[in-house]
Amino acid sequence: MLIERPPTAGAKEYGVAVEIVKPLSDGLGHYCRLYSHVGLLHASAWIHLPPSRSGCLIRGRATLLPLDDFRFEHLLVNFIPNPDQPVTTLFSDWWCPIAGVEEQTAALIEQIESIPLRRLVGDALLHPRTVHAFWSSPASKAHHHAYPGGLALHSLEVATMAASADRLTAYDRDLAIAFALLHDYGKVWCYASAQPIDARDHERIGLQKLRPLLAILNVEAPDIAAALEELLGGKRAPRSSRYPLAIGRVVRAYDQMSCEMAMRPTTSQPTETVEDDIPW
Repeated sequence: MLIERPPTAGAKEYGVAVEIVKPLSDGLGHYCRLYSHVGLLHASAWIHLPPSRSGCLIRGRATLLPLDDFRFEHLLVNFIPNPDQPVTTLFSDWWCPIAGVEEQTAALIEQIESIPLRRLVGDALLHPRTVHAFWSSPASKAHHHAYPGGLALHSLEVATMAASADRLTAYDRDLAIAFALLHDYGKVWCYASAQPIDARDHERIGLQKLRPLLAILNVEAPDIAAALEELLGGKRAPRSSRYPLAIGRVVRAYDQMSCEMAMRPTTSQPTETVEDDIPW
């Protein structure tokens, strides 16, 4: 049951994604991190918070009261969960070292017309493991976008080009944006882990990490879930045609284009490759 308390003088309301970090010493409350477009907020909470979707951050509207406490900046006095809280109110411009990437990515996600698919993409980027690493990781070690924030920038470039492709249906545009933003999702674990993983395995890792969210999507929109799983390297979606999904080829072409543009001599990015790196 959600415990609501009336707003207190000085309290402010924010769109947030909540991470429950640990119980407080009294065993009743929790220490929480709240991610918002204004930045990272720290709060103590003695109200009921709903469970997360597959380990992702909990989206909603929070009422916070500022505290004069060296441990906590705020007291969370009320929380109204909303799994469709727009990511434009949640992504902060301090996450990525490249200006504007979070804002443009959030705007693209909000263009996805399918609510379940839009929710999946937002949740994937609001996971405790990826909420920092996706925005700060490189897209490769020494090939294209090989600098902090390169992974997010490359994903945004591919998604922007795919979303603007001519003659796409709303269904295909939705899949194009989702696939483009998540096609290198597994690289978060390849480049931001304590023990780096071979980047050539990033598609398998990305699909594995997205499976809990794909299972939820399969209940809400099974046809979209099947198509996205195929695009991400999973099993083939049921259909009469024997050919791969055309939208996958479109996105992969833009993927290569983003890589090639980043590697042109006019850019300042390194062109040297390493043995365990991949071109895209």
